[in-house]
Amino acid sequence: MWTFENNVEVREYVSNLYTPQYIDDIDNDNIPDIINVHGGDPARDRGEEVRSVAKVIIFSGKTGAILAHSHVPDGEESYYSPQVYSKGDGSKVVLFGTGGETRGGSLFAVPLENVTAGSITKAKKLYSNSLKGVMTPPVLVDLTNDGVVDIVSSIFNGTVIALNGETYEVIWNTTVPFSESYSTPGAGYFNDDDIPDFMIIFNYGPGYPLYYYSQVTVLDGKMGIPLIDPPMKMSGSVQSSSLSISFEGFGNDAFIYWGLLCEGHEHETTGFTFAEGVYGPAMSRVNFCKERFGTKDVTRQFILNQNMKLPGDILYDSSKYLNIKLPGVILQDFISILHMKLTGKCCITQVIILT
Repeated sequence: MWTFENNVEVREYVSNLYTPQYIDDIDNDNIPDIINVHGGDPARDRGEEVRSVAKVIIFSGKTGAILAHSHVPDGEESYYSPQVYSKGDGSKVVLFGTGGETRGGSLFAVPLENVTAGSITKAKKLYSNSLKGVMTPPVLVDLTNDGVVDIVSSIFNGTVIALNGETYEVIWNTTVPFSESYSTPGAGYFNDDDIPDFMIIFNYGPGYPLYYYSQVTVLDGKMGIPLIDPPMKMSGSVQSSSLSISFEGFGNDAFIYWGLLCEGHEHETTGFTFAEGVYGPAMSRVNFCKERFGTKDVTRQFILNQNMKLPGDILYDSSKYLNIKLPGVILQDFISILHMKLTGKCCITQVIILT
């Protein structure tokens, strides 16, 4: 229908576009319009100055015409998919983040009407770090029961912070030392109260792109304290976010998450160094399991709720391909079986998949 390819005025050819968000129709053509972030420079070397300042852009959903665009206020790069939510008075807010693995950045909030007017210089800075950026979108969920979603963000520097979506005040924050995260927290009712809890996944080590292992835990949504302590550890790094399956009743939800492990050394956490001459992007392409232990890497998908032993049941194992075979069983039947296994109750009438 249309493409951003030929817009030479706004497009930066070293930069990317991320997951777009629909917004209301602002150009009155009866088609919802689109907001996105255009930024990032994957080819930039560590320590090199930003060559392309990120932009927040509004596209016409019908024609792809650029209706408004603004540079991010701190002059940084961005790898963030923007988010839009409504405050208590019905006004729309846009969230966007700046910075990267080796560039400081911030999480910003700005009224949507400012973005459509082409000016976000007065965006409110909700969180900032001088060394590492805010690259992963937070999960938006109501923790305060005021009808407005709150903001739970897993920052690349090892911080997890919950912010009130109406006032932007800090509800709680916690830190996972010496770690970094590419993952959005997964939200689900893991314990028995009425506030969602959060699965977080962090990589541990000296920092991008060198990680010794990954660790997984669940944070209490009320206080931000770990519900799984010590965290589960896996010998490979993980970049994917967890999902959750919501079942009837508090405390019955289950998290689905991926793990990368070295076969025979699944929980190894010892440090290591690279051979001389291996640096930059090449470091992330090394077969860590083969070089460290002379074994192969295994990818597993787990499902976990509070009634299961850690690390949960294995749904998929790359060394065995499919661990569960369900010939002729449709998804609803599978979820009903899973519901009985997790809760001991039958039956289920509604399934909600949270991403």
